[in-house]
Amino acid sequence: MITQIRSYVRPQDVLRLIRVEDYGTFTQLIIGFVLAGGQDGWYLAGVLAVLAPCVYGGLYALNDVHDAAADRLHPIKSTRPVAAGRIDSQSASMLGAGLISFGIGTALVSDFKVLVLALLFVAINLAYTFRFKTVPYLEILLNTITHPLRFAAGLWLAGSWEHWPLLVTWILAVFAITTLKRIKEMRESSAAIRPVLKHYDESTLKNLITASLILLLGIWPFTHNLDFILTGLWFALTLVVVVGYFRSPFMKRLEEYLWR
Repeated sequence: MITQIRSYVRPQDVLRLIRVEDYGTFTQLIIGFVLAGGQDGWYLAGVLAVLAPCVYGGLYALNDVHDAAADRLHPIKSTRPVAAGRIDSQSASMLGAGLISFGIGTALVSDFKVLVLALLFVAINLAYTFRFKTVPYLEILLNTITHPLRFAAGLWLAGSWEHWPLLVTWILAVFAITTLKRIKEMRESSAAIRPVLKHYDESTLKNLITASLILLLGIWPFTHNLDFILTGLWFALTLVVVVGYFRSPFMKRLEEYLWR
């Protein structure tokens, strides 16, 4: 039980609350934008500013408020600012809602496509956090889809779908990694902390990961040119992440830190 809330908030706690370290996932949007021929760097920077620190920063804050009680029981997530009492729930909620509102408001007056993306990301993430986070397997799919959606967003913003086959490989790779995260969570904590975990068993999740990798490997020969190279990179990266978690203490510690 948290008995005292700090009267001040450290900048590093705010950065942890809005999970600045996770903004690197928007590299996927940059890749899609560049592949589709996008050349307006200022436009891309504006899109990232709306979606990363604003929309996603706010969503991460609201998620931490929603999960605070469960996070306090988790050996790693208990260090999150709201769960640890370094930021109170009301302040975190106000920051989250404020960031999302600012991001959507900026998109509303600047660009229709960015507005659509902002609303779509908000809808998917809030549905996941407040409704479907407890639904077995569907929660994995929803947690997966926002990442290839970043890549698709880059293609759409640049106005070309030439590289759409990469979306399939993106989905398979991210699904494998997201499923691996559930295995990590099962090993770290009990279903009492996150009830949806009681519906999973490690063997089934490992089979899903293996099936994803096999499908990804099967699709690879049917891609061409740059898509062939990127599909190979996705397969290699996913294999390193998955095998590294089970076989490499260094990779396991790194992944535990990034997914804390």
